[in-house]
Amino acid sequence: MPALRLKADKAIGLLASIVDSSEDAIVSKSLDGVITTWNAGAERRFGYAANEAIGQNISLVIPEDRRNEETVILEKIAHGERIKHFDTVRVRKDGSTSDISVTISPVRESTGKVVGASKIARDITPRKRIERSLRESEERYRTLADALDTQVQFRTQELQRRNEDIARQGDLLRDLSGRMLQSQDEERRRVARELHDSAGQTLVAMSIKLAQMADATINPAQLANMIQEVEELVQGLSKEIRTTSYLLYPPMLDESGLSYALFGLAFRQRYTTEPRLCGAEPAR
Repeated sequence: MPALRLKADKAIGLLASIVDSSEDAIVSKSLDGVITTWNAGAERRFGYAANEAIGQNISLVIPEDRRNEETVILEKIAHGERIKHFDTVRVRKDGSTSDISVTISPVRESTGKVVGASKIARDITPRKRIERSLRESEERYRTLADALDTQVQFRTQELQRRNEDIARQGDLLRDLSGRMLQSQDEERRRVARELHDSAGQTLVAMSIKLAQMADATINPAQLANMIQEVEELVQGLSKEIRTTSYLLYPPMLDESGLSYALFGLAFRQRYTTEPRLCGAEPAR
């Protein structure tokens, strides 16, 4: 028996040495939350010496906004449940907080009755710092992605508007081109009608006069009169052709441009009924 007792004491001492030298905080407490053991790792982690912590309630290191966690944990432990890798926050003696992961197991007496809890707390501050950095990076990325998406949508809408403007301008140009071709065709027909109605009649009159001049019975006085009439017809035809030429291409187009030429045309059509444009004389 003494040998067995000695062996048991050595095992307990070894376990105590392992617990005391552990980097993790190892704490035991009763079911009402009173601290019963406090290793060196707990001293380093929370800043309280063993004699300061033992006998105190475990709420000593629990932030006020997390006190309900302890109530739930003690209820589960009392029912013999084990809690693994529970991430939480605890407060140090200096008031700073520390991110930890705790594993809590029920402590039983020889009869198997749960009389307390053993807690192992591991510092996870570096891991939490990395997780926070990742979340912040994800938030920044999401913000940039949203901003980029907004810019893409804006540029897409702008391009669509520009394409619509270009399409409208193309329609206007096609319509204008069609109107110009129609106007040119109408102008050709108008010039043809004027030449037929005016210059054609003058040429017919000249042909008649010339035929009369060929009559040998005409006396010199009549012949001279006919020659004068033919000369007047020639002059009238010349003026008519010159007027038509000015109407087809006014000199003001080269001198001042299309806008001034159109203004001059409108001005003349408003204040005169004679078909003269830019200095052209109407046919007589």
